[in-house]
Amino acid sequence: MKKLGILGGMGAEATSLFYQKLINMTPASSDQSHIPTIMINDTTLPDRSPYILSGQLDELGKMIYDTALKIQNAGADYIVMPCNTVHVFLPYLDPLKIPIIDMIQETAHFLQEKNIKSMGILATNATIKSQLYQEKLAPIGIKSILPTFVYQEIVMEIIFDVKAGKSKEVAQNKLQTIIDHLKEQHVDCILLGCTELPLLINNIPHVSVCDPLEILATSCINYSLEKIPLPQKNTPFTKTPKST
Repeated sequence: MKKLGILGGMGAEATSLFYQKLINMTPASSDQSHIPTIMINDTTLPDRSPYILSGQLDELGKMIYDTALKIQNAGADYIVMPCNTVHVFLPYLDPLKIPIIDMIQETAHFLQEKNIKSMGILATNATIKSQLYQEKLAPIGIKSILPTFVYQEIVMEIIFDVKAGKSKEVAQNKLQTIIDHLKEQHVDCILLGCTELPLLINNIPHVSVCDPLEILATSCINYSLEKIPLPQKNTPFTKTPKST
């Protein structure tokens, strides 16, 4: 069985939700049949968005690499990051000797198999600006539909409210408004492209959603139980990616 490494803490509750999904979804009949896991819940990592929006990636990229290196050195066979926005920093992890499972790519594969044609995306400003999902979905024929500026500001309010531990009921009401806005544009499905959003969705009825956390948990089960092989490690970068 392959040993999973989780680089978490972005945010802490979302990491907890991911690990709970992993436990619940694993076909285990005993403690020993659950997936062996090494986790660093690094809540000291700064907010990713300011670095991305300013184009100054190097400082945080090195911090993320240093944390991932600790997980590798502790004996993990591969690493996942249950945070969407942090995937902008994937190039900084290429010097690692073990693979990083790309949650964005895993989600795109899932949506392609489901024959989705139009996707409403709920995510941070940084995730949307970096086009993490749009660039993965467009080549496979999936149209990305984004909230308007005003509604996107509400999305950010929701995310920060959840991180701050504020009333989930208020956040759910705001989220319902955003979902109604996207449904009016006839999307096939709504992507919960920030890992705080699945914490709210259970009490919102009559909406088809895609949860990358759940997709990632399924992938980890398949990789760790060796139902499918781990992806080949990319050729390491020979120099640090430049900030834009």
